[in-house]
Amino acid sequence: MHITKFITQLNKGQKDLERNQIDVTDTDKLEHFVLQMFGSNIFDEKQMMEWEKKAAPAKTWAAATSYLREIMTKQEMYSKLSERSRKKARYESAAMAREREQRRS
Repeated sequence: MHITKFITQLNKGQKDLERNQIDVTDTDKLEHFVLQMFGSNIFDEKQMMEWEKKAAPAKTWAAATSYLREIMTKQEMYSKLSERSRKKARYESAAMAREREQRRS
């Protein structure tokens, strides 16, 4: 599941529970979120350790979602650029092979 959808589901779940008089604090939600992100293997150790180094007052729901969403956005951008490069390389390789084949004919 994409991180944005997961964040939305956690927010919605918290509100749904509150309507049923079940208190889920932002701290509870944050702890669950960070544990899931650790376990997802989407983020590397360095990225997660940077989060852990932050002072307790800076470890808010808004800060966590912003920090990890930003990393995810950068990873997605890198992935798209890498895929374009691979496609371009395959295209150029195919074009070169065609040229060689035409020269041989």
